[in-house]
Amino acid sequence: MLKIKILIAFIFFGLSAIKAQSPKSEQNDTTSIYKIINDGDNTQFTAISVTFKDQDGYDIQGYVGIRDQDDENIASYLSDKKGFAYLLISNTKYIKYLTFDNIGYNRITIPISKLRNKNSTIHIKLKGQNTTN
Repeated sequence: MLKIKILIAFIFFGLSAIKAQSPKSEQNDTTSIYKIINDGDNTQFTAISVTFKDQDGYDIQGYVGIRDQDDENIASYLSDKKGFAYLLISNTKYIKYLTFDNIGYNRITIPISKLRNKNSTIHIKLKGQNTTN
């Protein structure tokens, strides 16, 4: 009888631990992610190389938006069909952040302060938005 009680307690607490961990993994699965690789400093320009992939790792086109402090679009650029874009920015004075997205995917926002006066490579992995009827 004692063995059964211990087994039931183990199953109950084991399932509770699994349930406690589930929201964390679900949260990570619902957002787009990015990785910035700093390729060195650049005193004259901000050079940004971007690659877009979908949640399954396939190349997709994406938009790079340059935005000011009021969230107004200064400029936007479309990557090529293989998901590659390259930006060379000489003046970042009025730029607050960059956005990376495409229709049907969750947007990523990166402050320009992380990229200013550097040569950077950004790997973007866009997650599709959930839709309901």
